[in-house]
Amino acid sequence: MLDAFLLAIILILAVMNVWLWHRVRRLPNRPSPEHKIKMGKRRFGLQLRMTFSYVWITIVSILVFALLLDFASIFFSQLEPGVDASAVVRETAQQYATWVADQAQGATLGNVFPYPLGASLSGVNPDDYIDSDARNMLETDHVVPYLSKLYPDSQPVTFALLVAPNMHILSSSYPMRYLPGASVRDLLRRQADWIQRALNGLEGRGTFTEPGGTQIYTVTPVWSRAGQPVGAIYVQVPLSTLHYSVEFSPDLLFRVFRGWLILLLVLVLVLSPLGGIFGFISTRGLIKRLKRLIIASTAVADGNYQYRLPVARRDEVGQLEQQFNRMAEQLGEGIARQKELAEENARLAERSRISRELHDAISQDLFSLSMLAGGLQSALPSDSPLQHQASILEQTTTNTIREMRALLLELRPTSLEQLGLVEALEELAMAYRTRLGITVRTDLKCTRLSARIEHTLLRIAQEALSNAARHANATEIEIALWQVSEMITLRIGDNGRGFRSDSEGLKHGLGLRLMRERIQEMCGLLKMESAPGEGTKLEICLPLKEDV
Repeated sequence: MLDAFLLAIILILAVMNVWLWHRVRRLPNRPSPEHKIKMGKRRFGLQLRMTFSYVWITIVSILVFALLLDFASIFFSQLEPGVDASAVVRETAQQYATWVADQAQGATLGNVFPYPLGASLSGVNPDDYIDSDARNMLETDHVVPYLSKLYPDSQPVTFALLVAPNMHILSSSYPMRYLPGASVRDLLRRQADWIQRALNGLEGRGTFTEPGGTQIYTVTPVWSRAGQPVGAIYVQVPLSTLHYSVEFSPDLLFRVFRGWLILLLVLVLVLSPLGGIFGFISTRGLIKRLKRLIIASTAVADGNYQYRLPVARRDEVGQLEQQFNRMAEQLGEGIARQKELAEENARLAERSRISRELHDAISQDLFSLSMLAGGLQSALPSDSPLQHQASILEQTTTNTIREMRALLLELRPTSLEQLGLVEALEELAMAYRTRLGITVRTDLKCTRLSARIEHTLLRIAQEALSNAARHANATEIEIALWQVSEMITLRIGDNGRGFRSDSEGLKHGLGLRLMRERIQEMCGLLKMESAPGEGTKLEICLPLKEDV
């Protein structure tokens, strides 16, 4: 009744644990993409799994250990420590020698000994006999069983012989194999010498191996009252007889299973709360750090790229926190760079649109106006008072067309990705030569630079050439580019009309202000030399390392 009750409780607990484990497995491993994670709604996910793992690993480990310990205790309980098999055989032989001497009353033994050796096995069918049945007889009463049936040679048996001085058997506990009257020299050739010594008064014992296993034997003299050996007792016992073999009977297995059930119930009732508390406490710090990671990843997914995690330890989770911070930083920089590129592409697209509009509309109108002014000047008489105004109109229109072409060149985009800085500057110089007729000489010596530096230098060169053509009316321009150590230098000079460095127009000029802002962003230097009628020279120095 008790076993059924314990089994029912354990089955109920097992079903409850399986159901709860199934519920734990259904908890999401990662946030759903359809909604943000609300921390606190599911407080037990990974933590509950780890707690269950701790509890069940502890219970299973203790159960396996207890089960092995239980079977080991049953096995070793049947082996009495300290039992000396050789001593048991020797005591048995000595007891038989004393008993024979008492029966013979100290006289010489007769040819036929009246009392057989060995004790009968009560309740044992000779056909079912196994030699382990003799163990209690040997250890408790120091007697051997009397065997009335002949057993196979492969079956080890325990027996005792009484040997006369002429080496013939007087009495035997196993007469079907060791017949009284037979010579031991023929039956026990290995022990014949020891039996002969015992007949001379020397006790002997030892072991030997045969197909049936290891055998222990002892041979002891039988003394007369005069102190003379009148015979010898020989006892042989298989070594396996004195050691029990474990037989797992149904009753034994039931007792083991019953103890195992009780232990399981105790472990579930006692270790479950203890393991749960231990699992909760031991995983609390880890789960807290993982929750911070979830909050941080949610913040970054929402666009907060400035969110950073505190790195608490240098373990695997700490490495994950470091990598997350690095990823968030790189992602923020990438988004910012992408935004800058998008803005730059938008500006370039707008510049291209404005350039097309100016070329297709205003430039054509200016060209028509120039043709009309030239025709008007040719149609008027040379002494006409309107000849001077027509000449001024044609010259103004020509200057405006020149300035418009320079403006279009400034707005014209140049692909650095395909050409590189040196090729882009050469293409820019060629455009000013062919479109505006300005002599542009170049001396460009530079390797490939970072995209940001090349972009800055190209925009500065475009602004400087546009100013030289539109405002300074330069006819010759020089462009030089070279690299020294960790600096890149761009020099642009023209033969235009120049200007005073303290002029108000210079302070408020948009082009020069934008040029200075570009150079300051790159931590560079700008050197400018100009004077009225002497042209202008610009020298820009930028560091190759952008973080300088």
